[in-house]
Amino acid sequence: MFLADSRLENRESVAAELDEVKPTHVLNAAGVTGRPNVDWCEDNKAATVRANVVGTLNLSDLCSLRGVHCTVFATGCIFEYDAEHPLGGGAEKGFTEEDSANFFASWYDRIVNIPNSMTVLHELLPASLVIAEKKLSGIINFCNPGVISHNEMLDLYVKHIDPTYTYTNFTVDEQAKILKAGRSNNELNCQKLVDAVGSECEINEIHAACEKVFIRMKENLTADGTFPDNLFKRK
Repeated sequence: MFLADSRLENRESVAAELDEVKPTHVLNAAGVTGRPNVDWCEDNKAATVRANVVGTLNLSDLCSLRGVHCTVFATGCIFEYDAEHPLGGGAEKGFTEEDSANFFASWYDRIVNIPNSMTVLHELLPASLVIAEKKLSGIINFCNPGVISHNEMLDLYVKHIDPTYTYTNFTVDEQAKILKAGRSNNELNCQKLVDAVGSECEINEIHAACEKVFIRMKENLTADGTFPDNLFKRK
């Protein structure tokens, strides 16, 4: 496994690194999401497009020219619940890879506090290696089955990490007052992924997968109840 140093926007640098390393597969999870949150992208569209669109196309094209299989990890927030894909409709009503985008409320977006599809990387990163090894192509909804809400995530935090923690909700209208753009909420149908991976990886329903996340998080806590300083640093 080799971590790239080149920036996606710099085609010549990416090309040189590919020629030097000569990989058989490339996994691309790079992209601008902004600081302190994704609203930054609304005010910096050129920089966002340069990295997330032009950069991704650069890499994909350069890999194609060299016969290198390239997997691109991108957002699923191009959909929102509608009559054909209702909230609570279940996986069979979830958006498939063949559905066209129906969310245009923001130029760039992110999941907020409504039940949504979610990706637990601890389970799905191994699946990405299976996808790469099989040289699968096309769009694949890369998430765990089911949907989970922000409140359910916080409840898991209370259950496993800090039983004294409390939180309050605000309405969608109150939320809109502090955001520059709307947010996408949807359920993705990930049956294509599950079928592709088969028994080679364990992909749990999202509630079970997130429960395991917090169990692992609790195990990583130090004796004084805080996380080690190097817990989230790249090895």
